[in-house]
Amino acid sequence: MFEYKGEYFGLGDPTFKITKDAEQEMASLFTVRSAVMASELSDLSSLPDTKTEISNSAKNFGVEKTKILLGDEATELNLRLLSFQDYKFIHF
Repeated sequence: MFEYKGEYFGLGDPTFKITKDAEQEMASLFTVRSAVMASELSDLSSLPDTKTEISNSAKNFGVEKTKILLGDEATELNLRLLSFQDYKFIHF
């Protein structure tokens, strides 16, 4: 039987502002489609209520089995560095 490393992964309240440095960092690691659309992503409205939603949902799981990315940590690069197969529940 497959055993998950974590129970819950949540991502919320992302910062859509993409700097040139972040773009270059991502390009060096991955082929990132959204880096081409950085200006369009920067124009998106923020999602502050998702911070509360993700934080409240995470409380249903043990701290040691939870990984959440909020605010400035909720980036495409951080998301791509994760292995989703490690988590039983994924919440965006």
